[in-house]
Amino acid sequence: MGQYLSYFLDSNMDLRVKNGNNDDENKDDSTTANERNPSHCSKEDASNALHVSEKNQLSSVPNTIASTSNKDSSSTEIKKSKSHTFICWCFRPSTWQPNTQEWQDAVGLLDEEEAKRVLKYRFANDAKRSLLGRLMIRAMLIEKMGMPPSMIKLSRTKTGKPFVKAYKGFGTIDFNVSHDGDWVILCASSRFFRVGCDVMGIERRPNSDLTSFFKYLRGNFSPSEWGAIERGQGPRVKLTHFMRLWTLKESYVKAVGKGLSLEPKRVCFNASALNDKFCYENDTKTVYEKNAPVRRTLQQFLELRLKSPPSKESKVDSAFLKNLPKVVTSHSVEVDSTPVMVGTAIEGIASNQPSFRFATGVFDRSTLWAFAVGIDPSLVPDGIRAVDILQAQDGCLRTNFEMIKFSRIRKILLPLPLKK
Repeated sequence: MGQYLSYFLDSNMDLRVKNGNNDDENKDDSTTANERNPSHCSKEDASNALHVSEKNQLSSVPNTIASTSNKDSSSTEIKKSKSHTFICWCFRPSTWQPNTQEWQDAVGLLDEEEAKRVLKYRFANDAKRSLLGRLMIRAMLIEKMGMPPSMIKLSRTKTGKPFVKAYKGFGTIDFNVSHDGDWVILCASSRFFRVGCDVMGIERRPNSDLTSFFKYLRGNFSPSEWGAIERGQGPRVKLTHFMRLWTLKESYVKAVGKGLSLEPKRVCFNASALNDKFCYENDTKTVYEKNAPVRRTLQQFLELRLKSPPSKESKVDSAFLKNLPKVVTSHSVEVDSTPVMVGTAIEGIASNQPSFRFATGVFDRSTLWAFAVGIDPSLVPDGIRAVDILQAQDGCLRTNFEMIKFSRIRKILLPLPLKK
């Protein structure tokens, strides 16, 4: 499916490979799906979880950023955060055009294993998005979660899911990265939530066939979901509905961390509330052709930029993000026809309360995003009030994306030693 979809949409995208995971999780050995076949590099989605043994209580209003420091510490006794933290970051890779030395310095901020994974990508654009996603994770952990740089060490579960083990003083942090085209996004939550996110472009590649594309992928949707897609008035509306449902499926699958064992067709949404008119309100018929990316290999890119002067960062203005449509959705999710509910595991929350809720929105008329925030009873410490859990979840869903620049990431990560 990945090769066909990459023909229709973009050679960087592969829904089957990225289904619910990142490039590091879709594997049956020590290499990723993309690394086994570099000529078909896909869009990368890093689904990450930070697990620690100590559970902290929520003692402040939801969605409040705790004061943090990026100074290192040799002590494992870290001052506890007194508030719940939720982060939504976005980055436009086109704003960062490094020369060869700047690229090498940025890769040097990763540990050896992560750097190897970035450098295994064949094409420069894929490697760049992968690098930025990993750096964003580190910057978030230092600046927003208060982790000293020396404590950040990504590891993997037996199923290949990346996580980083914190030290005494931290609660559970769940974070997720996704990228497509000129967007890289990161969502992260401290305490007792599971988080997944996805970003997708709705443009097509030149000369691609929408009818064949739909026929090929129809099996990933329930009859009701496919009915909502088919009811779209015009090709652009249909493709927008398709991509919206896919971002919802992806964000849920990535949040629960099941990977390829949870196929998209098993995760179904109430599609009656699909509404992304911003993407097609002036044109319901045109499925815009995507500009063909410059397909330079990573080696070609590094050779080309070897003698280039230091990059000048493009101006980044995130004010426009506040005016774009965003919805805390009413979508209900079912897995194998069973509604996903909190159940009776948390006293004070009704058994018919959805454990997962979703926020959806757009970055422009051709880019959709979604993120999922799920209550995980196994992560909720004793003594937490149900109202605080629900309030915090609502606060997460109403968080706006913040556009960040590479200069900010570099400033945060400067305490990290460069790898030679």
